[in-house]
Amino acid sequence: MNDQRNLILAVVASIAILVFFHFEYEVPRAERMHQLELAEHHDQAGAQISGREDAPSADISAVGSLPVVPRADALTGQTRVKIANPRLYGSLPLK
Repeated sequence: MNDQRNLILAVVASIAILVFFHFEYEVPRAERMHQLELAEHHDQAGAQISGREDAPSADISAVGSLPVVPRADALTGQTRVKIANPRLYGSLPLK
């Protein structure tokens, strides 16, 4: 009878520890993570809508002035390392 009582007490104590840990640590941590995600989402949406200066932007005015070079000329004009294996092939510039 004494061993059975100790077993029941150990199971109850274990369950109490798990419940305490869940409500004291996991629930507040999940709430903080949720608040951080909401703040991050709000910051991203604000940057897209307001056009803040710290938001990244691209200057597309210079795109039309770039010279167009055929692929063969571009590949022969540089020193390149050839790569060839069953999963990957091509070349990389050394510069």
